[in-house]
Amino acid sequence: MLKIILSILIIFLVNSNGYTKTIKIGSIQDQTGPTSFIGKEHAQGIADYIEYINKKGGINNNIIELETIDYQYKIPKSLASFQKFADDKDVIAVFGWGASDGKEIASLADKAGLLFIPGSFVSFNQDSFRKFVFNPISTYKDQLSVLLKHIAFIHRHSTEMPKVVIVYHNSLFGRAPLDKVKELAEELNIDIINTAPQNSDLVDAVEIMESIKLLNPDYIIIHDVFERALMDIRDGKRIMPKVQFLGTYYTFDQSLSDAVGKDFDGFITIAPYKDWNSDAEGIKEIKDFNSGVNERSINYIQGWASAKILCKSIEKSRENPSRENIKDSIKLFASTDGVTNKNNLMIYRFNAKYGKFEPFSDWIQIPE
Repeated sequence: MLKIILSILIIFLVNSNGYTKTIKIGSIQDQTGPTSFIGKEHAQGIADYIEYINKKGGINNNIIELETIDYQYKIPKSLASFQKFADDKDVIAVFGWGASDGKEIASLADKAGLLFIPGSFVSFNQDSFRKFVFNPISTYKDQLSVLLKHIAFIHRHSTEMPKVVIVYHNSLFGRAPLDKVKELAEELNIDIINTAPQNSDLVDAVEIMESIKLLNPDYIIIHDVFERALMDIRDGKRIMPKVQFLGTYYTFDQSLSDAVGKDFDGFITIAPYKDWNSDAEGIKEIKDFNSGVNERSINYIQGWASAKILCKSIEKSRENPSRENIKDSIKLFASTDGVTNKNNLMIYRFNAKYGKFEPFSDWIQIPE
């Protein structure tokens, strides 16, 4: 009886505010599992933008209802959660998170005719034949390619090939882009002398850095997450003080920058988003919503931007935000007030003096 009364009350409140329809969105996120240290930030960014847009009156006089499932990075739970959303015909889109489960969901999305917006940048999410998968940003392959082109530019007048080692997370996330990147390195006259996997349970990087030292590299690119980048650079700089370290997107965490020291100085990373310190209009919007909060991570900004792109596509669909219409209209939106631009990346460099990452380039366009 209480549930019925509450349901009637909610319907009354919604109708009294002028809303004509509830639009349902699903979200499958890692909030308490092995990647929750960044996954919960992504999930919160999505949830906060939905709250923000509802407080402004919803979209086209419709309220947005978000259901978030914490799948703890357990693939069977992720797949079951997606199927649950697919079976509910009122759900028009689903946000995802990881690479391993995302690969499976990408194929399910087309079969279900339900838009899937992954959090992972693995390139299978952008295969042209996947009509119901939309990733608004560049892939890990693109990120590594830009870092290699940065190295090639530095050595454009040199007769010697720069020697590069890629240290990567021993998972689909880490392995996915390597073959294509090796091909590009040959074209750029860069010698990738080794690719070294590292597991999540490592407590230090001494052994792996000692083995890399024997190869005498000029650069080490870390394709992993921020915590292991800290470990790699801490131990790597002590063992190889002259080597330049670079990293892909998940090595970027402005909110944790106070945890690093002088060894991090000059570390170069890359992101498809402006960070908290930017004066972009979209970042001002995030700061206004987070009044009183000292800082939000780049992963939070990622979630906010993805939710904003989806909501803009719902707005474009007007009176009929169906699964089919959303799938088409979302392709028209890939920019969020300067926070992100589809197929564009920015290089950031860590400044130890000020304890933060700073832009080291403007937007770099990735060929489609």
